[in-house]
Amino acid sequence: MYELTELKNWVSEISQDYLFYLYKRNKDFPWCCHTSANLITSYLNHHFGENIYHKYINTLKSSHGWTQGPDFVIDFTNFQFYMVDDDKKRIDKQDLDKEQLMDILTPYFEIRSPISVSGDRLFKELTLQTHAENMDLYGQKFVDLNNTPLSKKHFWYYLRKAHNPVNNKIVKNGYYS
Repeated sequence: MYELTELKNWVSEISQDYLFYLYKRNKDFPWCCHTSANLITSYLNHHFGENIYHKYINTLKSSHGWTQGPDFVIDFTNFQFYMVDDDKKRIDKQDLDKEQLMDILTPYFEIRSPISVSGDRLFKELTLQTHAENMDLYGQKFVDLNNTPLSKKHFWYYLRKAHNPVNNKIVKNGYYS
């Protein structure tokens, strides 16, 4: 089982590198929520149990995915819904280094952290989605159970193996329009 404080620390520890990784490997960043959520959920679900899901909604107005556990939500791409046009244009150029990207994103994460716990506004907004469904997890076969679960090093090892197959499966299954 995970300790919520340890999970929050892990999210904080991987956040900048993970977001830069997604930015460099997903031409549609930050509109890669399903890839991000599936990678994070597969990893955590495999280590901590089946009560951690990749939840998603897909309606005419919106499509979005996130990681949801019993007492937390992890959503690295939620800022896409309130990002200003100038920032979208800067990100779309795909020519930023990590520091430049974080200069753009940090103000958004000061509004909403990538991890939200029970009682927080984002937790409530996402967990109360009545049309949310569970997505299959495509990255579990890449997780090494012999590794320390909330280790940045072991997560990166997993991420390098899992990203392309997970992203390809999500695209092939039509989760991005």
